[in-house]
Amino acid sequence: MAVKIGVINQKGGVGKTTISNALSFEASKGTNLDTLLIDFDPQASQTILLNLNPREFLKESKHNIARIFQKKEVEPLEVHDTLHFIPSNLELSQQSENTVVGKDKMLQKFLNKVEKNYDIIFIDSNPSFSSLMTNVVLASDYLVIPIGTSALDEAGTHGFFQIIEDIADIYEKYPEKIFVLPTKYDRRRKDDREVLSILQNELSTYIKTLPNLKNSEFKVLSTIPERAVVKDAAASRMFLKEYIETYEKTQRELAMIFEDIIRQIVNGNGAK
Repeated sequence: MAVKIGVINQKGGVGKTTISNALSFEASKGTNLDTLLIDFDPQASQTILLNLNPREFLKESKHNIARIFQKKEVEPLEVHDTLHFIPSNLELSQQSENTVVGKDKMLQKFLNKVEKNYDIIFIDSNPSFSSLMTNVVLASDYLVIPIGTSALDEAGTHGFFQIIEDIADIYEKYPEKIFVLPTKYDRRRKDDREVLSILQNELSTYIKTLPNLKNSEFKVLSTIPERAVVKDAAASRMFLKEYIETYEKTQRELAMIFEDIIRQIVNGNGAK
């Protein structure tokens, strides 16, 4: 069965979409894992990043992720031979707000049906606490949490982990592993260095005080530096690694960071 990974944060602008995009590419191409990437954000940034029009996947489209709230099948799109993708649209938000029995577990139920086809599944979550984010937390074996290394980005971190703790408590399900991924890091800035130190040295201590998360394996991953090439790749509607190898080979170090991160995440999960 696939290992299911939710990429989540209640704050926008921390690189959540870029990270899930880059990790999915690295898992499928670099590690040759059969990979599914799901855009579970009604803003559909991931869908747009893959050069798709969210309006083409509304209503009765067989690729419409909102159909899971109607207990209907959803068919992934093929990006390449080892990567499939399920796009998003604004209908996802509307459907998730309907009164449906068990609506917080609809994504989990859907993935239980399709995970046999994949080694790894990435879920790009919406950047706010809602039934959609609850769906992602409950459907995920691991959580990857991008956190910007500015003081403002880090400020709500404890509160966000308390939300995850509350979900785990209510539904009696906690993530096996939690990965914190520091993003937009600039080592020249004192603020960034101080926040990174907090993430690396203090956050694990706090999580150990949370009854339902204290047994989750916790790790802070390599920092993602702030680089213009990330925006350039997104503007070109290309995977970051493909863009670097095509246009910015001097940025190869950044691509190697994602290679290292995917190795850290998949190590020991039993994938091929």
